[in-house]
Amino acid sequence: MKKIKKLSLVFALSLFLVPSPIPYQEESGKCPIKRVSLYDLEVTVPAPGQPGAALSSNDWSQLFLVSKGVQEGLLGEDPEEQSLEFSDFQLAGHLNAEDAQDYPGGPPTNLAPPGAIYDTDYIVTGSVYQTNPIEVNVSLQAAVTREVVGDVIALVDVQGPYDSGSQAAAELSPVIQEILGFQNKKRNENPEYAVYPNINFSPLKQSIKTQESTKVTLQMNDCDGKTYRGRSIRLSSTLGQFEPQVVTTDENGKAEATFTAGKTPGWAQLTSDYDWKYPCGHGPYQLSQGATIAVEQRPVDVWVVTATVNQSITRRAQKRYKLAEVTIPADHPLIKAGTHKIRKQNMLHSTLNGRATLHLVIQVDTSDGDFIYSGEEPLTEMISGNVSKRDKEEKIEYINKYIAEFSSKRQDNYTGVCKEGSFEFHYTPDYQYVSVYAGSQGQVQTKIERFEDERWRSNPYTLEHSIGINAGWSSGDSGGSITRTKSGYSFFYRNRETEKKETSDFGTITTVTTTTLTGTIRPFSKR
Repeated sequence: MKKIKKLSLVFALSLFLVPSPIPYQEESGKCPIKRVSLYDLEVTVPAPGQPGAALSSNDWSQLFLVSKGVQEGLLGEDPEEQSLEFSDFQLAGHLNAEDAQDYPGGPPTNLAPPGAIYDTDYIVTGSVYQTNPIEVNVSLQAAVTREVVGDVIALVDVQGPYDSGSQAAAELSPVIQEILGFQNKKRNENPEYAVYPNINFSPLKQSIKTQESTKVTLQMNDCDGKTYRGRSIRLSSTLGQFEPQVVTTDENGKAEATFTAGKTPGWAQLTSDYDWKYPCGHGPYQLSQGATIAVEQRPVDVWVVTATVNQSITRRAQKRYKLAEVTIPADHPLIKAGTHKIRKQNMLHSTLNGRATLHLVIQVDTSDGDFIYSGEEPLTEMISGNVSKRDKEEKIEYINKYIAEFSSKRQDNYTGVCKEGSFEFHYTPDYQYVSVYAGSQGQVQTKIERFEDERWRSNPYTLEHSIGINAGWSSGDSGGSITRTKSGYSFFYRNRETEKKETSDFGTITTVTTTTLTGTIRPFSKR
């Protein structure tokens, strides 16, 4: 089978008009796993009996196997190795041979809806269409903005449509390279895009007198270590003020400002804020990170804690079953005459994504070599973060694939800000433990979208709702560690859990929870 690969215009320029491909850095464990959802390909080749039809009924029906070839070809990627999480729960059916008689008009297909898709990061969609010969287009797109990340056009062998799909998938692979190149290009060209940024906020002096000034340096990096230039960061503080109040990072991702304390002694909390969007379109999010300066204070046995929690929870299910049979008369204007099975499909897609950073200044006596702290009364505490929740429930009935008026699609989007949290840490010769919680009880911005009359219609409003994310690790558990260093302590935890539950409406509901916790505990100043 002869294959033709065609990238989108953006990537054609990037890959073929420069000496080498767009460089990208390998991502570390601090970068989130990218979710890629696979949709059925739309078959637009005329069916037997339609104008322009050139295939037999059997050959035409087999074209739906191209979707299955694409699916299984892409799932050959190792999602753990490549930081990808493929989901084929979107696909409605692939026409197994024994089911062919049930779908004389072709099997039900779940095509990518128009517009933004919020419950994933990237999607694979496309079509099988009539040329001379037949071709397949497979498109990797950003889920929210629907920008083309990678695009493949291949010829379809009617005698081997499954192989045609799998070979088209091979042309698109490795998907992770397409995505990383896209992400890198987006964040290089537009300062509002990032992957999961971090700001290292460092005052030159940690202790100053009232009305004294000190220089503050900022270093901005993404989760994969990439530095950011041209990013505007807002600065604010308690017990003093910044000059300037907005700084812009240079070529190396660095910026400087001056903090001047006021007339009141205490612990000055310095805060940096940066608004950003994920390259596939999720957001906007706000990154807030801080530091603390002692104004006329004695920082004895004082430690600074920085902890970041990333958590993603996905719930997915799909169940198809026969409802009844219906006889369509010969004079029906839309549906083919004959006896057809009515099939119902219940789908559940739900995602919860959260990120929060806690900055604490605590006072603990560690002279005996033990370190035990529970964050009930820290000297200062700053918590910031965003939690977003996306729900999608879809119930569809089919007579072949013609009945769309029985379809209903709904997406509920919630976005809230973490405003409260807790931190607990144990480090003794016999036991190590760390836990972080961030959440809020209050107003959450909500938007319910319904797919009506071939378009999404939304209704935004505000409701009272609780949100929260958490992570915890103790010695003996896998996936984490606490390390003692000369400069203090560092901790790391990453875990992925899968839970399955049987229900009557949706069949097996699969819940996948991915959690990452990173942080450090360092002395406030050298003693």
